[in-house]
Amino acid sequence: LAVTLDGRRLSPPEGFLIRKAPGNDSFDFGQFVDFSPGSNSVNTPVIKQAQARRFDDKENESVLSEADWDDESLLVESMSVVSVARVAPNNVCLVPQQYQTPLFPTGCIFKFALSSTHGDGHYIGLCGLELADADGNVIDIDAECVHAEPRDLNVLPENTNSRKDARTLDKLIDGKNQGEEKHSWLAPFTETNAIFVCFDAAVAISRLTLWNYAKTPARGVRELDVFVDDVLVYRGVLKRAPEASQGQTVLFTNAQPVVESERHRIYNDVEESCLFIDEG
Repeated sequence: LAVTLDGRRLSPPEGFLIRKAPGNDSFDFGQFVDFSPGSNSVNTPVIKQAQARRFDDKENESVLSEADWDDESLLVESMSVVSVARVAPNNVCLVPQQYQTPLFPTGCIFKFALSSTHGDGHYIGLCGLELADADGNVIDIDAECVHAEPRDLNVLPENTNSRKDARTLDKLIDGKNQGEEKHSWLAPFTETNAIFVCFDAAVAISRLTLWNYAKTPARGVRELDVFVDDVLVYRGVLKRAPEASQGQTVLFTNAQPVVESERHRIYNDVEESCLFIDEG
């Protein structure tokens, strides 16, 4: 979007990026556009974004040189509990996970589709959600940027103004992820539950970490899809609490400092012989 005022251009040369609508009208998805100089620039890595795909996708793989593998082979060998061939697709995370993820997915709307629980048929919840930028730093998420459908238990008619449930959506990002009920999010389970994190400018992430619902572990999220501007970047299973009390991380980077700091949180369900595949 190009914006001018009395003939003077207010937008950057490439224009302002206007994000897509989220495909959901249950919340206000308006976007704030800042006209101050440099406000629309985002520090994102210069890298071609790859579609997420299975780890053993032969059609798209490319052989890396020995130099390319100096750091990455050490990274993978330190993480992997299975044999990894000396080939890897371009621009994807080399750490074995449930789903092969692209490097630094970048967008304005991050959608978390929650399709099943660990057994409860009525409610679904999480204790925490955290995103890290391309440098591995935790992104400060404003409560107004987070939406959900349904939002939380207070959409139910029995939870009137005089009897509000404390497990509201803002608890997902309050940074208190030890499993306390009052610092957790809970909503009616609909099989189409979704959480949206909406930014006014494009953001690149290197990882996401989720803490599953701990008060009643059966209400925790099991199957999860992650979309960035409607592009699927991850599909997997969250561990049931209390196994997931330390959080569960999905990586979108090969940077060794980030991988090393998160290695204890990465869940690769090889013992279940389960692999999720994106068929395009």
